[in-house]
Amino acid sequence: GGGRGGARARCVKQMVSPVSVGLAALAGVLLCLAVQVLQSAEMARLRRELEGLREDCGAWGARQDVGQSLDVSPALGNTRPQGYTSPVPQFRDCTHAARERTGEPERQALRVERDSEGKHRHRQRRRNSLIHLVPSSYRSQGDSTVIHWQKILHTGESFEQNNSTIAIRGNGHYLIYTQVLYQDRTFVMGHVVKRREQRRQNEGETLLRCTQNMPTDQPFNTCYSAGIYKLQKGDIIEMVIPRNSANIVMDRDSTFMGLMKV
Repeated sequence: GGGRGGARARCVKQMVSPVSVGLAALAGVLLCLAVQVLQSAEMARLRRELEGLREDCGAWGARQDVGQSLDVSPALGNTRPQGYTSPVPQFRDCTHAARERTGEPERQALRVERDSEGKHRHRQRRRNSLIHLVPSSYRSQGDSTVIHWQKILHTGESFEQNNSTIAIRGNGHYLIYTQVLYQDRTFVMGHVVKRREQRRQNEGETLLRCTQNMPTDQPFNTCYSAGIYKLQKGDIIEMVIPRNSANIVMDRDSTFMGLMKV
């Protein structure tokens, strides 16, 4: 019985040994394949980088082949003819050009952003042109009453105010708003806003018209009107009350006029 057991053990050992050797050999083959795959991938990456550098050099006018071998002859003891120059400086120039070209989109984006901010500030200055007027006095003029204004707010360069008129200094669309608080026993009161050309003395074109019935017991009433109009450089804007000797309230929160470029 003991002899048969020892023979069986020797047989198992003889079977296991070839299997172990085979597995070790297979593992070695797989390891070699993995190393080759990694090396191939690394070579492909280096090849792509080299092609990119060649394109950069071509874009900047370099005609030499940046992929040629570096000059290692001094290290090997070889000599070169007098006047020979290594391609390494050209290689550095190409890499520098590549870095400059890579940074160009960032500089272009900064330029675009600065231009956009400048245009935005220009639009803000143009849009913020406004003038707000309150009455300083009023007087009869023929069959009408005109108000002389004073500025309490004026920004931009689109307006020039002179007594009862406002001159437009630039083409564009403008918001015009007016309000008058009347204290008059005439049964109907109101005002109109007119536009005329600077060199003409005609009555001009009516842009806004506002009328209100006046109460008989308490003759106070407010008339407000507003609108947006396209005006030309040189236009004269004036508000006129088509009543002789009209009575109005001079408080700045009751009677006012303004224009704003939109």
